[in-house]
Amino acid sequence: MSSSPSVVVKKGGFFTALFHGVFGLLAVLVLTAGILGFYALHIADRTSSDLLQISGKIITDMPNWAGNLPPVLAEALDDHRAPDYRKELDVVAHLLPAGKEDDQRALVIEVTNKGTQTVSVLALNVVVEDTAGVPLLERRVYVATPFVVDEDDWRGPLMPGSQRRFVVDQGQAPHCTVHTEIAELRVWNGGPDASAQNRPETGAKPATNSGETSAAGVPVTATTARQDL
Repeated sequence: MSSSPSVVVKKGGFFTALFHGVFGLLAVLVLTAGILGFYALHIADRTSSDLLQISGKIITDMPNWAGNLPPVLAEALDDHRAPDYRKELDVVAHLLPAGKEDDQRALVIEVTNKGTQTVSVLALNVVVEDTAGVPLLERRVYVATPFVVDEDDWRGPLMPGSQRRFVVDQGQAPHCTVHTEIAELRVWNGGPDASAQNRPETGAKPATNSGETSAAGVPVTATTARQDL
């Protein structure tokens, strides 16, 4: 008799091979995903560190940006927030007949600068309500901007003694109430050679004043602007 060891070969079926193949593939996918995840975390950590360094540099260098801007931009952006200057502005909202339709009105905003400074930014919140006090329309309108651009909201600065009128919306009902609120007010410093009296004071608060319009169209100082037609 032969003393050589015997070899037993076990033949697996189709499902056994399928089982080993599927789980082997899943193991490879899990291992690959883990490696990619660790690499992504490493890249994200490096990127966040770089972003923090860049942000810190931007904040540090921000005061010097104005000096590096072109003279036209630097001069136009040389302004400050001036909430007290709202006393020199008359803000009036009108609902005027639009076209031949008696039941249609055009919402017209009229702002007059009675002061001696140039308004570089003037933003209004405009709300139209029906007789029940339900808001029908809400718009944020820029009356004055630092630059003049061929767009509706870039009307340019409002000079001293100037009056600006424009249409905000058409098709409003005749019996509505218009509320206007000054959301942002900035005045020009007068350029780099201007005196210090035009510079902003420490602790200035945002502008929150509004103008009120009576039924006769006479501006009245109030918390909100109303016009009942």
